[in-house]
Amino acid sequence: MVVSQATVKTHLNHVLAKLALEDRGALIAWAWRFGLVDNTER
Repeated sequence: MVVSQATVKTHLNHVLAKLALEDRGALIAWAWRFGLVDNTER
């Protein structure tokens, strides 16, 4: 599957807008808060 960088940025911006977040850092914090990030090391 090939997805252009512009397509990824567009989808990321849509996710940020729907969650009312300002940037990727805020998205990571949101994911952590809602248990979507696994902090165990492999």
